[in-house]
Amino acid sequence: DKNAYYYDAVLWAVEKGITNGAGGGRFDLTGTLAYDQIFTFLCRFAGEEAEGSNWSDAAVSWARSSVLTDGLSFSAKADCPRQDVVYCLWKQLSEDGAGETNKGETDKEQTDEEQTDEEQTDKEQAEEEEKLPVLSDLQGAEAAILNALVQMESEVDLKSYGLTSTQLSDLMETFRNVSGYDNYYGLSSYWATRVKDGIVEGIHLSYLDSAPQLVAQNRAVETAVAQVVAQTVTAGMSGYDIAKALHDYLVLNCEYDMRLYSGGMPSTAYTAYGALVDHTAVCAGYAKAYELLMEAAGVPCEYITGYATGNHAWNVVQIDGQWYHVDTTWDDPSPDREGYVRYNYFLKSDSYMRQNKHTRWTADYTCTSTKYDNADLPDTDEQKKEQEEQEKEQERARRQAVLQVCVAAMEQFPLLSSAELKAATDEQLEAAQYCYIYFPEDEFDTDLLSQYWSEMKDELWSRNFNLIMEDYDQSQLYYKVFRNDVAQEIERRAKDQQEAQQQAQEEAAQAARRAEIRAYLENLLLTGEFEEQEIILPGYEVSELRAACKEMTTDGYQFGDYAYDSSAEYPDYRLTVYASGTIKVENVKWAEEEIGYFISLIQDAIRRGETRFTVPYREYENESNDIYATRAVNRMSENYSFDGYTAGVDYVITAQGGSPDAGTHTVAVEYPAKPQPQPEQTQDSQQAQENQQAQDSQQTQESQQTQESQQAQDSQQAQEQAA
Repeated sequence: DKNAYYYDAVLWAVEKGITNGAGGGRFDLTGTLAYDQIFTFLCRFAGEEAEGSNWSDAAVSWARSSVLTDGLSFSAKADCPRQDVVYCLWKQLSEDGAGETNKGETDKEQTDEEQTDEEQTDKEQAEEEEKLPVLSDLQGAEAAILNALVQMESEVDLKSYGLTSTQLSDLMETFRNVSGYDNYYGLSSYWATRVKDGIVEGIHLSYLDSAPQLVAQNRAVETAVAQVVAQTVTAGMSGYDIAKALHDYLVLNCEYDMRLYSGGMPSTAYTAYGALVDHTAVCAGYAKAYELLMEAAGVPCEYITGYATGNHAWNVVQIDGQWYHVDTTWDDPSPDREGYVRYNYFLKSDSYMRQNKHTRWTADYTCTSTKYDNADLPDTDEQKKEQEEQEKEQERARRQAVLQVCVAAMEQFPLLSSAELKAATDEQLEAAQYCYIYFPEDEFDTDLLSQYWSEMKDELWSRNFNLIMEDYDQSQLYYKVFRNDVAQEIERRAKDQQEAQQQAQEEAAQAARRAEIRAYLENLLLTGEFEEQEIILPGYEVSELRAACKEMTTDGYQFGDYAYDSSAEYPDYRLTVYASGTIKVENVKWAEEEIGYFISLIQDAIRRGETRFTVPYREYENESNDIYATRAVNRMSENYSFDGYTAGVDYVITAQGGSPDAGTHTVAVEYPAKPQPQPEQTQDSQQAQENQQAQDSQQTQESQQTQESQQAQDSQQAQEQAA
């Protein structure tokens, strides 16, 4: 109001930098000043700094160093009475007060008196010019942003103010939280649109869709707060009187919004708008409204949240330098009763609140004074019922005390997690199978613990179904708890151990059966004269046969003079198990030894240069007598060398053939590098030669047939091996 008596004074204080307002461009005309605010005004008037987030500490420190506080007993945030204000002014400005500023002011007055008339005229002219509003760059930027917020403009030009990003952030935080109003201007977000050399030249403001409604509601709340304070708070009221009067107003003029439980409750019920304008709210609305009312009346007040049978909100207030709890919600009956006020939660200590359902709150101050815990304030006829409820609450508190001991003990039980159970030793499990909850004898008695034994049993089980109260020892005052989870872990380990033993026995039996199979196959290979044989071992599963054969066909497996090497061209043996359970045994080592025997005989004949010779068969029980001689000749016919002899170069095997009746195998050899002289032939020798050639030709054909048959057999064996 430009016509108000205080208008020029406030403008002067702003221009001189004495006050920066209460935030958001507001001076808070009706607010009562605390000590640190008075010190701030005087500090800035003296030309000293008391700015930023630590302005309060800076101002108090300056006041102490300037001896303004000598003789005062005060708290920085407490209301500053008029007597202390005038005392500080006297200490700073008067000669008797001996303040530093006083001396400077006195010297200034003397200097002014010595000025000439012309100088006095210039001074008066300069003072007139100083009356023009002159804002700092920061104040100018604040005014520009505030104007944009009020008009809900989206762009702000800040090029003229040299504003840093940090300063911008501090300013915007101030605008978001205006004197207890959350997001007063409905701001959604902001960002710098132009930043040059660290200086913000412009910002963009974004608003919530509900911003116009939110601003309107906040302004309605401001109006309501001003009206309520004007009607309720009168001059000369103490902080206690103000706190009680505003407590009573809120309880009498607001009712708890029961739509919280039935549905359809508006969001305003959580705000001061709901409590002060709609006159219906939940605990958050009550507490926020009480905070605004108290702050507007000049009494420090803080909104806090905690737990009281559920999530809850209430206030702490400062009265005569001490902080107290005030819960206007719980002092208002629900459902609402017109004209009913109670004071069960008015100006109470921390200890009182904890004893009366309020816990786990967050506050910047502790409430240690119990001055009003037992205050006998007038109440309504509901006081008796409230007393009964308090007695019930005391009973519940006794039960809660027992429960707290049980829960605290439960949390200390060992091996609570599954990981701990599995990692525990058998001894630790045995020790943890029974746990005990002990109660201090000076706090609990037998009757109390007996009374709640059954309830605690159910309560503990509901928190952890593995904990089963089994007994109550009245003489020792403890509950005995059986650990079902530990018992299950012990049982599981015993079962696992039994299963492991059974598995070990089964594995040992299986290993023994595999050993039997291996022993039979090893003996068959060591003693049998055969190259390939299919056998059936009755009484064994196919899986057992395959497992035993797999063990025998692992590289490095040895028995007798046999050793398995999968990389060898001719491994000592091969084993194949068919789905029918038949085992195909290939005694490669024995066959190679037989072939080697005939190769050695042929090599000896070639060394002697024989062109035609015979080698005797060996008798086999299960094999063709001629087969290994034929394979020896075939192997030496191509790509074969020994002792400097190379097949196809130094010798050529031209024919071979077996004679079953004679029991021999005939081989014809030529030596290209060593031509032999041809003797003269008679008619008889010529006929003999022709007969021999015919016989050789027949033997060659038989040998080729035998070779083809052997190749087909080898091919069949290869296919079966692959299968």
